[in-house]
Parts: sequence; C-alpha cells; structure tokens
Amino acid sequence: MPVSRATARPNPRERGSSYDICPRTPDRLVVEFGDDQVNHPTCPRLKRPTIVEGFAVLASRDYFKQAITVKNQRANDPCRYRKSEGLEQHFWCDFHRDFYMSVILRKKSQPIVPMKYIDWEYFENMNDPLVNAVIEKFEYKLRDLMGFKYNWNTEIICQFYCSLYYNERDNTIHWTTEGEHYCVDYMTFSCILGLGSEHEKYKPIHVEKRIKPADVAFMFFNPILAHEGKSIHLQPCYNYANFMMRWTIDPRKGDYTTLNFYAVNLLNRMAPGGRPFNAFDFMWNELRCVMDDSRKHLPYAPYIMYMIERVTKITFPKDVVHDPLHLRPRSEVPATASRHPGSSSTAPRVDDPPLHAPSSSHHRRSGSMVKRVLHVLVLLHVEDHGSRGQ
Repeated sequence: MPVSRATARPNPRERGSSYDICPRTPDRLVVEFGDDQVNHPTCPRLKRPTIVEGFAVLASRDYFKQAITVKNQRANDPCRYRKSEGLEQHFWCDFHRDFYMSVILRKKSQPIVPMKYIDWEYFENMNDPLVNAVIEKFEYKLRDLMGFKYNWNTEIICQFYCSLYYNERDNTIHWTTEGEHYCVDYMTFSCILGLGSEHEKYKPIHVEKRIKPADVAFMFFNPILAHEGKSIHLQPCYNYANFMMRWTIDPRKGDYTTLNFYAVNLLNRMAPGGRPFNAFDFMWNELRCVMDDSRKHLPYAPYIMYMIERVTKITFPKDVVHDPLHLRPRSEVPATASRHPGSSSTAPRVDDPPLHAPSSSHHRRSGSMVKRVLHVLVLLHVEDHGSRGQ
C-alpha cells in the first residue's frame, strides 16, 4: 500500500541537518570527495554475529515476512538510547542484529536488488530511432542519475537497511555504519545525487493513484492484452523506457516483465505530453516503503553507497561491480521471438537472462499436460456413453 507522505513538502531553501555535507547542487553528477576523506583499512564482509563475552545471550526474533512487526520497530528511534554493549560493534540494538540474521542472512544470496547503469553512448551508437526517442524523453539530470556508475560494498548496504530509521518531523533518514550513527536530510541527499532544488518543481509520483495498465491501452500493441500488465506487450518505445528504469530508478527483483506498483505511472510520464517527474522524491518514498516491509528487496545500492561515503567521509573497499546495461539491437532478435500475433518482437533484450523469468519449456510441459488430461476425459466420456448404450 502507498506510504504516507510527510505533512509538508521539503523546502528547497531551508537548510537541513546535513546541509554542510553538500551545500550546493553540482551541475553534473560526478564523484567528488573532500580533502578529509579517509580510506577504510579493511573490506567489511557479511558474517554471522558472534557472542560478546560477559553478557547474557537473548533469544533472537525472526522478522522475515513480518511486515507489521517490522513497521512497528522502525517507528522507534533506536538512537534515543545508548548503544547496546552486549552486541557486536556494528549493531546498535537487538532489532538490528535480529533483522540482519533473519532477513539479510536468511539465504546465501542477499536481498539486494541487482542494478546496472545506463551507458548512454552505447545506446546512441545503436542508431535506433526508437531508442533515440526514448533518450530524448529523459531530462539531462535524470540521464546523469541513470548513467551514474558506482560500485558498492554488500555489508555496508546491509548495515544501512538493518538500521534505517525515518524521522518525519525533519524529513531525515538515520542509520548506522560500523556502529556509528549518521543521518542525512531530504534535500542534502538530493543534492548529493545531482538533483537538488531544480527537481522539486516537478510533480511527484507517489501522490498519484496507481494507474492500471488497462487505463493506458495506447501503450500496448494489442489493447486487449493490456489487462495482463506485461511489458512484453508494450510498444517498443515504452518497452525500452520501462527496461531502462527497471535497472536504475525503479529497480525490482523478480519477473522483470510485470508492470507493478508505480511502473505504469512512470511510463505515463514518458507518453506524449507527459510531465517531468521528481525522480528523487520517487526514490525517497521507495526507500520508506522498503524499510517497513521485510518481504521487499533492497534497492538503490550504488546511490546509497555514494551517499554513505559522502556523509561518513570514509571510502570503503567494494565487493560488487556496477555493470552497464547493454541491449541487443532489434536486428539481432530472432524472428521466433514473437509470442503471439500482437506481441512486440522488437522488445529490448538484455545481455543477461531475465531474473526468474518462466522458460518456454515450462509452458510446453504445462500445455502438454492439459492436452493429456483432456484426452483422458474424452475417453472416459466415450466409454460411459458406450456402457449406457449396451
């Protein structure tokens, strides 16, 4: 469900609590640090928490798929109390440790959403009129954000999400890195990402009602298939735009073909006459949605990593490479790619296989099973009629 917004819009002229970190918005988004930036001596790694000698061991809680419990815990400011001495250095309280163990370390792969940056030069060299039309739709500040390349450290990102707290009074987020408390306000975070007050004049997305795919049937090849809400049915220009945003400002882990949450609202801003949208406000509210629900995956790792290093003034060794998003040109897509008469065979194709996308062999197996069941039912029906005739 949509997250409740702050009672007042952020004032671009008001100095937030972290104003000195980035007092002005850079003309272009580039990596820049001050002279007081230091390097972290080691590379933080994921590991199971150990027992601190001299303190009683408390039973841990499982927060996986406990959305209401997690939301109630996130509503409490942990930094009102002193850091617990019975925990390892990078945990502030029991909730941070338990969330780390039950959500972050639950599986071998962490719930961080894989992200790629847009290599705009690569797309321009494709010489595809549809791709060029999509590029023109993105305002230059948004292009800088989507093309921003920054590697990240998995442990630091997980520490951020374990300890994330939102203060609605001053519109700030708080977290801990290696056991130290930090915070950043809305406008400073926006300035760090090169957006700042200039984007505050654009309308936000999260105040809108979620648009259903059937309400924008003009985006699809076959309007009848719009109700399915699948990107494979989109016209090429909208398919390209959706694909670029799904790896950058609206990342999702799972079936990339599903148009869920605010994906259609974003595409509607790409339509003829569509108004520019406040990209940072969208990301800020997505962070607020994620922090209250342990079932959601953790997005925006490269942007968060850069912000953390600007605020903490510490550069951490990275263990994940931020790769570019490359698509195969339409001329390389095989003619058999079309799934139905009205589908788009010009859909963009990423170099990697789709995440958790159902395979065609699965459809063949399910289809043959249905045929076998129907065949058996027909035989039973014929035998029943034959026995009655005798």
